[in-house]
Amino acid sequence: MAASIKEVSLNVIVGQHTQPNTKVTLTFQSNYSECQDLFSKAQELTPDTDVIVQVSFPAKSGIDDFTLGEHIGFFKNKLNLLSDGLKTRYNNIESERDYVTYNKVLKLTFGWANNNDRNFMDLNEVITNTAKLGIQNVDVSLDINQRIPTNNYETDEPKLTGKLSGNLKCNEMRFNTFVKDFLRDNPYVPPFPGMFGSLLISGNVDLRLHNLEDLVDNGILPWPQEIPRFSGFNGLKSFALPFVGQGLNSLPRGEGDMNIYGLVTEVYENIYNSITGISEIKVAFRNHVLTLKFTGFEFFSGYFPDIDTLKNLGGGQVQGQGGYQNDNYTY
Repeated sequence: MAASIKEVSLNVIVGQHTQPNTKVTLTFQSNYSECQDLFSKAQELTPDTDVIVQVSFPAKSGIDDFTLGEHIGFFKNKLNLLSDGLKTRYNNIESERDYVTYNKVLKLTFGWANNNDRNFMDLNEVITNTAKLGIQNVDVSLDINQRIPTNNYETDEPKLTGKLSGNLKCNEMRFNTFVKDFLRDNPYVPPFPGMFGSLLISGNVDLRLHNLEDLVDNGILPWPQEIPRFSGFNGLKSFALPFVGQGLNSLPRGEGDMNIYGLVTEVYENIYNSITGISEIKVAFRNHVLTLKFTGFEFFSGYFPDIDTLKNLGGGQVQGQGGYQNDNYTY
């Protein structure tokens, strides 16, 4: 008798959903051939036990091949420092042609061997729990009607609107057994909110909300009191950038390898001049592939500032009437 499949669906619409300007999609599925392709260049790793992570960044359209090659060479020289800290067995960066847009794409790849490292043990636990749930396929999509601004003069829409939708298919018996065992072994965890209880029982949640502000005002969606309220990419940028500038200016400025400030600013400047943003993240393990695709995330095309602006954002920050104020940034 074939195992019954439990299908869980989620559909949440906030406000008037129109054509999304910014989008994130997540898929998780068994894909032997794609997993083998991702492991093909890391001969010392195997998809049966190890993990590959590949991140794709579209190159800026105006950059010539020679300049792009110089930047890739720079990144390769710095990869050793990063890979030592991450304890990777394999790392590489290369450019490929995207035959849909005809632009170059930089692909950064890391590989980890299965060992007793704490981070890998945590990942193994995630993989084990995924198998216990009997998950066969996951598709989740987040559509945001706002777009990431391309200059400092753009303003966000007054309300943040969009749509969250998803579908999960798994072995029903494994799914139910996992939930029962979890509740039995964790008797003191807070009870599931009603929405999630409905999701587990009926496998279907369909909600329509006017705006996110109502959820925050009514305490359904918690918002830290120490963070000023904002709803959009500009608000997030205005809040975060002064802290980023302060963090940058607090880095050590020693000699040689101890000049962390110089290293970070040099890497950032080369990234800013090479790529437009991020387009995809792939994680491959045990012949499964987790894929995150990003549309409209061109945050190095006017959203994130150039390095000189970023350096100047580390001035004193105070909280005043109407929000936070930085020497170079007010919001």
